[in-house]
Order: sequence, then structure tokens, then C-alpha cells
Amino acid sequence: MKKRDFSHAQCGECGERQFIYKNLKDSYKTRWKDFPKITISVDFTAWECQICKNVAFSGSDLDSLDNAANESIRSQASAFIEVIKSRSKITSKKLSTILGVSPEYLSVINSKTKTPSFQLWNLLRVISQDPCGMVARFDPNESKSDIIVSA
Repeated sequence: MKKRDFSHAQCGECGERQFIYKNLKDSYKTRWKDFPKITISVDFTAWECQICKNVAFSGSDLDSLDNAANESIRSQASAFIEVIKSRSKITSKKLSTILGVSPEYLSVINSKTKTPSFQLWNLLRVISQDPCGMVARFDPNESKSDIIVSA
């Protein structure tokens, strides 16, 4: 499929004709499948309006976006796992128990072979922000006496 040239197209948002084809790595955020918002963290080029930053896609760009979103989520999930393991000194087996997944599944997520669900990706993201504190709270073998439950 041939890429459509949007360089002289009129923007649907602002009405201007100032599209350029550029790399949107780390600057493009979008919904993707069951993910409410992801940041594309790998190289991804598309047409962007220089006035309002609206992004226009041709058919082949949508395929590239799908691949970039998949790769971004896999890379981010793997990075979250590495942060959790390095900062909390937890084993993969113990982390998989806390997450409620098999060690084998966690391994394929960590190796970027499979794309995790939004729920697993989000749990990894939250735990990676405070690995020691969150692992202690989620660990089924730890005492829960320090957790306060309010009505």
C-alpha cells in the first residue's frame, strides 16, 4: 500500500495545510486496544500538523502504529519488571506469584515475546514506582498488620 502524502492536505482540526512527516517517538500518545493511553516509545513516523499537532494516518501508517504500540508496551513492561526486580531484590518466581501469573508467562513478558494485558501492564507500572513498598503490600507471605482498612 502506497503512503498517502499529507504535505498539502488540510488539517481536520485547525484547517491549516502544514503537515510534515516526522518521527513521533516519545511524543505521540494514543488509545490502543484496551489501553486507555500509551506513549509510543519506539521510532514511529507519521504526518503531523505543525499548528495543532493533529496526526493524520494513511492505511500503512495504521499498521506501523499498531506495531509501534505493541513494541512500546512490550518494552515498557519489560523495563517495569527489571526495575521491580532490581530495586526490591525479588525473584521472578516471587514476582509472578504476587502478580498472579505463571513464572513462564512473566518470562515471555520480560523477554518482549508477548504483549501483556492492560491490567498486568498497569500493575507492573504501579509496582515499579515503589517496588519495595508495593511488593511488601502484595506479597501473600508478608504480614498485613500494617495495612489500615477504613470503612
